[in-house]
Amino acid sequence: MVTTMFTIASVELSAVLHRPSVTTLVVTTLAALIGWAGYWFTEWSTRTDCADGPDQGRPAPVDDELEPPAVVAALTSQRGIPLSAVTATALDLASRGWIRLATANGELVVITRTPDLPTGALHPFEHQVLNHLISRSSNGMTTAGILAESHHRLNRRWLNRFRRSVYDTAQAMGLIKKRYSVIDLAPIGAVIMIGLLAAWFGAHRGTPTSLAESATPRVWWLVSVAALITLAVATLRRLSITKATPTQAGIARARQWMGFRRRLTERIPAQARVIASPTQQSWLAMAAVLGVNDQVLAQLPITPEDHRIVWSSAGESPRTVRTIYPAWLGYGRHPVWTAVIGAVVFFVARVVAIWLTRIGDGELFADLVDRLLGRSTMVGIVTDVVGIIVLIPLVVGLWTMVAGIIDSFVTLERTGTIVRSRRPREVLGRYRFSIVRPFARDDHFATYLAIDNGTQQRIIAVMAGEATTAPQGALVTVKVTPLLGYVRSTALVSIDDHLTD
Repeated sequence: MVTTMFTIASVELSAVLHRPSVTTLVVTTLAALIGWAGYWFTEWSTRTDCADGPDQGRPAPVDDELEPPAVVAALTSQRGIPLSAVTATALDLASRGWIRLATANGELVVITRTPDLPTGALHPFEHQVLNHLISRSSNGMTTAGILAESHHRLNRRWLNRFRRSVYDTAQAMGLIKKRYSVIDLAPIGAVIMIGLLAAWFGAHRGTPTSLAESATPRVWWLVSVAALITLAVATLRRLSITKATPTQAGIARARQWMGFRRRLTERIPAQARVIASPTQQSWLAMAAVLGVNDQVLAQLPITPEDHRIVWSSAGESPRTVRTIYPAWLGYGRHPVWTAVIGAVVFFVARVVAIWLTRIGDGELFADLVDRLLGRSTMVGIVTDVVGIIVLIPLVVGLWTMVAGIIDSFVTLERTGTIVRSRRPREVLGRYRFSIVRPFARDDHFATYLAIDNGTQQRIIAVMAGEATTAPQGALVTVKVTPLLGYVRSTALVSIDDHLTD
């Protein structure tokens, strides 16, 4: 019975190890390319233009209701709701009397137990923020220090619930709608299904060929399948309410708030304090979500500074940009060193694949295998499984080798403002950083620099070392490699004191 089970397992496994046929491999590759092209086309075709509006006062209420600061953030930020919306919501609650702000021994105190609660209902996301403040309180009050130490409690699950609630409120007000419909995503889903079916048939009905003789098509098949699976996950995420876009009324309202942002920039001083009159607190709450005065976020540290959604004034008009911190192997390292390491990994994996194939075919170490395992089918199963695992370092080594060779000869020059300067351990997370650290640049000197030149909506941060780093807010000109993000040199032009504080 055991022999029969091993035989069945060997048959199933050998089917996966077939060399993909040329036709199915071409179909899988084309499906991945067409799918990703459609993915980016739908993003481009559904974009909205919420350009900077003319200078004006605070927009008038609609139906006797003024949008909460978090809803204003959803309207004006095309990259998602920033963390500043949480702090702005708390400051808005203070302006309406749900909480009070005071000082004790020079430290900000948040009083959550007030004698006379105001009338009116709270939105669900406002309840969520208020409950967080109450949970961190003792005897009806908490301090800025306690809130700063409680950032870990606002995890991804908490923030996603907050953002979904904000989008639901904005949708109920008729200001936003889902950005992508099922009809928009159906063609991409069909292409993904065709590509995955072609990959399945290609692996199960291909030619039984040794791993050493078919490494290239197998690696190509693996890359294409990974691209299709990644595309499927990204497409499913687009069905969420957090992938929203303003309606026509929302676009008009967003332009009014962007015009009000100009007024806030001129009126609110850099030394503004959160302990102020209710009217001033209301204005400061709007300033926080519109990226006008970051000092408010430092005084009321409910959330840390947002690493990924950033307000930037680079370019023709202020806007939000999303910062991406790459963590693939070799990122930030010298291209020549990366190419050498990649070549070693690739060729070692290639040699191991050849040895495994010869062992499985009985051409290598046949006498030793017969003495240890006899003619058991386990030999073929083990060599096949290890052969699949060897494909991973084969792909990684090929990528790092090619990227290192290209970056050794190609250097780009970028000029822009550093909107974020971060250490890897700050933005990658504990588990992701622990995996990447042994293969990445030494964290002792490594720094991500997100440089905005005013033309991009997504900024891929580059990796600088001790000699090439620069402070946040600096206007710099850097020479960087295109694939590995290695900064060769940095020339400092000027520093914006507002961003470096």
